[in-house]
Amino acid sequence: MFERPSRLVGIATVSLLVGCGVSSDAPDPMGGCIEVGPERMDVIQAGLIVSSGFLREAWAYPRGGQADGYFVAAEVEGPGFEGDGHDAVFFVMSLDSRGLTFSVSELAIELSDWPDGSVMEVRTTMSDPGVEEALACLSAAQEGR
Repeated sequence: MFERPSRLVGIATVSLLVGCGVSSDAPDPMGGCIEVGPERMDVIQAGLIVSSGFLREAWAYPRGGQADGYFVAAEVEGPGFEGDGHDAVFFVMSLDSRGLTFSVSELAIELSDWPDGSVMEVRTTMSDPGVEEALACLSAAQEGR
């Protein structure tokens, strides 16, 4: 008797995810997503070395689902950054203005003076658990605009 409502919830969830353009095997863009506040955005932005680019919005996801650091997917905008596909990934030790910041994606490395996390002690790469989820969070927010 209680199985039927569970199936309906499961069907509704899959329908909602497909309707948002997120496949059922992709990370859940709602679970664990954290909108990055202005303090941390300012810190990341301060490391950009291109005068024409700025961060429009950013979303974070805990590394490996744990709170020992966060991957931040940030949308870069400005002259020369029109259209889609300008999402940079950073790694931060905290979501407030304290803590270290590292570049993770090629775009982040290219556009900022934040150290490359893959060669630093944190050893962060684009294949780490949490990167795909952070990008899915940003993508879901972009689609919601």
